[in-house]
Amino acid sequence: MCIRDSNMLLVDYLMKNKELFDDLNDIVVVSPKANDVARAKKFRNLLAAKGFEGAGLAMVIKQRQVKSQVGRMDLVGTVEGKDCIIIDDIIDAAVCSCLSC
Repeated sequence: MCIRDSNMLLVDYLMKNKELFDDLNDIVVVSPKANDVARAKKFRNLLAAKGFEGAGLAMVIKQRQVKSQVGRMDLVGTVEGKDCIIIDDIIDAAVCSCLSC
């Protein structure tokens, strides 16, 4: 399945299950890595095209002191009180995604 297909699969699921969200304008798409912001932005645009016009965008910027350890994380965007959808390219150990939460 290509990226676009998997994105549409998730968007279709969210469209069918809008009751999962208190307010459709309180959704934020989050990129757990700065280099994946374009992917998260494309997903946010798909949501907006399907009726989630108020969906926001946020990203996590990580600075590593050692290759396998995150030294510092900064959040760019507002997520407090929002329903966050984390969009990541590959999840193997889910370290980046879990730390972003």
